[in-house]
Amino acid sequence: MKKSVLKGYKKQVDPLEKAKNDLKKREEAQVFYTEVNKIVRKYKANHAEGAKILSEKYNISIDKALTIFKPDFAGRIGFPAYVMQNNNGNIKRLRERVATLEKMATKADNIGSQKYQAGDVVVEYNYTDARIRLFYPSKPDSETISKLKKNAFKWSPFNQAWQRQLTGNAEYATENILGVKYLQNPIKQS
Repeated sequence: MKKSVLKGYKKQVDPLEKAKNDLKKREEAQVFYTEVNKIVRKYKANHAEGAKILSEKYNISIDKALTIFKPDFAGRIGFPAYVMQNNNGNIKRLRERVATLEKMATKADNIGSQKYQAGDVVVEYNYTDARIRLFYPSKPDSETISKLKKNAFKWSPFNQAWQRQLTGNAEYATENILGVKYLQNPIKQS
């Protein structure tokens, strides 16, 4: 019996959904940290009563609740400020990521992809795949290949093109490699 080709295949996860889920978890964790720290501050003198309240309110064991009241190496009880600050930084980063992915999804829905001609090279902005692709009529010379590689372009045998993730830096790198200031006049889709 033949082994499945897809044995190690992982299910593709939509990056927008993943970012939204991660953001939701981080925001819930931030609320949890804040609420726990309020209880810890209120019952600083009476650890047993505070642990009991934490146990009942958040459905955690008394032992785990008591560890929250146990001071760390610096004498802090509850969740330290750095944990909450790191989480807030991640929340901010994820909000920006969600906004960027939503913008890309809108472009993918409205535009799909655009092609431009720059000399004999066709440049494709593929918003659906979030890739910028350079189609050369034949294999580029070694100097051009070196430039492409230095600017994070990879050869895609499947697409028969040099490609990289579509970002502002990718657009800038493309303009530098091709020696064009701005790509204008998209090729009409047929």
